[in-house]
Amino acid sequence: MATWPRTIMPSDAKWPEHKSALIGRAESGRVTTRGTGARGRRWTERYGAIDTRTPTGRGFMSRVRRSLAAGTIWDVQHPDYAGPLGSGLGTPVVSGAGQTGSALVTS
Repeated sequence: MATWPRTIMPSDAKWPEHKSALIGRAESGRVTTRGTGARGRRWTERYGAIDTRTPTGRGFMSRVRRSLAAGTIWDVQHPDYAGPLGSGLGTPVVSGAGQTGSALVTS
C-alpha cells in the first residue's frame, strides 16, 4: 500500500468518521464481517493553492494524478493524528484560588 505524500500539508482536514459495525446484515439475511484492520476511517482534506512552479508542488500534483489514474489505495495518516497536540505539561491559569469540587475553572 502506498504512503500518502505529506510534502504539502492540507489547509483544512475534517475529523475522521469511523465505519459503524464490524458485522453487517443484508436484507437477504447474509452476514458480512470485517476485521478491525479493514475497518478504516474516512475524512476530507482541503488544500489551498498549490504552487506548481516549485519542484515540491509539481511532484505532489504528479503523484496524486498518477495515483488517481492507477486506482492506488493509500495508507494515509490523519494530519491531527500524526503527533500529539501539545505536551500535556504546564500550569493552567486558574480563575479563583478558592475553588472546591471535582471541576476546575480556568481562564
